[in-house]
Amino acid sequence: MFNQLARKSWPVLVTVVLGFTIHQAVDASSKQATQPNQAPPPTIGTCSVFPADNPWNMVVSNLPVHCSVFPADNPWNMVVSNLPVLANSPNYIASINANKQFLHPDFGANPLYGIPYVVVSGSQPKVPITFTAYGLESDPGPYPVPLNAPVEAGDDRHVLTVDSDNCKLYELYNAYQVGAGWNADSAAIFDFTSNALRPLGWTSADAAGLPIFPGLVRYDEIQAGAINHALRFTVQRSQMAYILPATHFASTSANPSLPPMGLRVRLKASFDLSNYTGASKIILQALKTYGMIVADNGSSWYISGATDNRWNDTDLEQIKGVPGSEFEAVYTGNLITEESNSPTNAAPPPHHFTTPTPTLTWNRITWAVRYDVEVANNSTFSGAVMYDAGNNLSFTWPLPWLNGFYYWHVRACSTPVTCGTWSSPETFVVDAP
Repeated sequence: MFNQLARKSWPVLVTVVLGFTIHQAVDASSKQATQPNQAPPPTIGTCSVFPADNPWNMVVSNLPVHCSVFPADNPWNMVVSNLPVLANSPNYIASINANKQFLHPDFGANPLYGIPYVVVSGSQPKVPITFTAYGLESDPGPYPVPLNAPVEAGDDRHVLTVDSDNCKLYELYNAYQVGAGWNADSAAIFDFTSNALRPLGWTSADAAGLPIFPGLVRYDEIQAGAINHALRFTVQRSQMAYILPATHFASTSANPSLPPMGLRVRLKASFDLSNYTGASKIILQALKTYGMIVADNGSSWYISGATDNRWNDTDLEQIKGVPGSEFEAVYTGNLITEESNSPTNAAPPPHHFTTPTPTLTWNRITWAVRYDVEVANNSTFSGAVMYDAGNNLSFTWPLPWLNGFYYWHVRACSTPVTCGTWSSPETFVVDAP
């Protein structure tokens, strides 16, 4: 993963498809002898991949339902089969196909493939998280991540932890267990009961600022017969832009033919699934109904799935024959670029007011539902006064300002709690009679 610029306690989380729910945690300290349904370990040649009682080879099932993975109206759970196709869809698909031309399941029976996760109870001790690269865009710890949590194999080294009592998701990127806690380049916390996004412009444990866990293909969904959510996939090259619910791009290219982070693609309705069977058919049907979301830079058309030794690799081979040309990009929101992430002052300088109640103005951001305005008498905005300007493009201060020199900036918000970055500071002078 090129996470920022250009930017696998042991129980397996069990899901049931109805309502896209996860099951109650088995405490991370449970003894191995109490784990049900031990599966034979996978093999490579004549070698077993770890002993049968290794955590990578454990199967947990028949646990009580507890958390839904985000509300029903969350973008991950949105049906996209009837959404309009983007005019730029042919260019997006062609650019993805330039690297690889067929789907690829980036998971399988080998425990070294896929992205693992661990489920813990609300009593799991929280440990410190030390950020080694992108702490300013990370949610501060401590996190309830077991010190023996599985780490994704490969360069990305994701660690995913679900607190099934509090219905929260904790995700780390480039994570290493150190001392009494973890080091990670970046990390994020997501509340399964909320649709709140990351602050606009922020990354997460994924390049797009998205959660990883909701987009994984998980074996227990296959057992239940359906996947009721969008999937996560990667592309070789992406654009310096994103579409909500993504909040971050990982590119320096403004090429409009490259896919932005957060782009939603779906398998065409005309694609015939009658000859597909098993897990592959369930996955492909989900790609028709819910589609998949560009979440990171990597090999094109690689679909993410959970680490699980129950996967049937022969079954999954079917997916590798599905061409990328059978997909289309659909409209789920406007493109957000670095330039459109924050408003700019719409009034020409100098900003000299002869009234103690100046009116400040700014340009419109297409995705904004409201704007915050902040004013201070210093460039660090220490002791600043902030107002909610609603969905207006100007704001007149309700109380008079003393004569003097002031700094101000504005930010756009896409939800009541999700806002973009502050605009570059502007100045004005109040010189009232």
